[in-house]
Amino acid sequence: MAFVRGQTDDLASRVVLRDPPADHTSLRSLVGGDPRITLVEPALPEDALSTGALDALLEFPPEPIGGRKLPGSFRARIVFDGSKDRSAVARDRLAEILGRYRVRQIESRLLSLGLDRGTLRPYEVETVNASSPREMGRFFLRLWVPLMVVMMVALGTLYPAVDATAGERERSTWETLATLPTDRINLVLAKYLYVATFSGAAGLLNLGAVVLSMGSVLAPLLRGRAADFSFALSPAAVPVIVAGIVLLALFVSAGMMIPAAFARTFKEGQALATPFLMAIFIPAQMFNIPSIEFTSALACVPVGNVVLMLRDAVGDTYRWPQIAITLAVECACVAAALGLAARILRREELVSGAYQGRFGAFLRQRLFRPSKDRP
Repeated sequence: MAFVRGQTDDLASRVVLRDPPADHTSLRSLVGGDPRITLVEPALPEDALSTGALDALLEFPPEPIGGRKLPGSFRARIVFDGSKDRSAVARDRLAEILGRYRVRQIESRLLSLGLDRGTLRPYEVETVNASSPREMGRFFLRLWVPLMVVMMVALGTLYPAVDATAGERERSTWETLATLPTDRINLVLAKYLYVATFSGAAGLLNLGAVVLSMGSVLAPLLRGRAADFSFALSPAAVPVIVAGIVLLALFVSAGMMIPAAFARTFKEGQALATPFLMAIFIPAQMFNIPSIEFTSALACVPVGNVVLMLRDAVGDTYRWPQIAITLAVECACVAAALGLAARILRREELVSGAYQGRFGAFLRQRLFRPSKDRP
């Protein structure tokens, strides 16, 4: 989106001037002399505007009957197509030029009356950005890094988790694995570490990609000012970010393998794991708001706490009590999800594909029923 917007801003707007005022020849020179505008003369401007061959039409309609017209004044109308980005950009450029021309005309009239330009501009307003290039770079990274990392960790988990469960069943290789001279929990742990490795790698690689490419991505929007920003992470932030990504990968991997274990085909595994995937995206989007403060209560919310921790770490802010709560909560979630996944995948009927029920029914009938009631 940033790249396309930058490309649109760099294109010259194709504009038609229709019936410009004879006593305002400098207006045509001002419009035609702007490097962002190219004056064209199509045969049918309205048709060219509708087809996209023309971006805007600047016309000067006559004064309405009975209207008062001051000497040297005129009416201007900008006709554009709001459904096209190039046309909207041309509208803004023409409005800006007309505004500058209006100021010039007022200044010239003031000078003709013996007044100076200070009468038109009684005061000047100057804005100064007190943020350093490093702080501005961190601002953009805080908006992108937490959301992108969480999304890529979840997406990097989906296919390995489905392949390690439903994929094995679809290829009929579960039986071969079951004959290995090792306990079933070792097989589950090996699959889990395989999925978590891909998940963590996706998050870490995406973190590096965002940090390295942020300047190039924002260059079209910042119009060359991206070189003035510093998109670098503080050395103290790296361990906190890596810990958050690793714990998030461990939790998401265990959670993703649970619904995928009930699928008999790879396609069905994707469908069953998608709700969990969306459940990861929702807190990532809700908590990735600059105005939300990282409190102890929010540190108890899984996934959302990691987003807030990553956001503060990128901004070189460390709330150690909240970070400790976040790490403890994520470790508890990892242990709970991994324990549940291990109990599920140790059931022979589920591994062999004999069980035909769903996840909720399995929990009620196989795991949480009293042992004396189990068949």
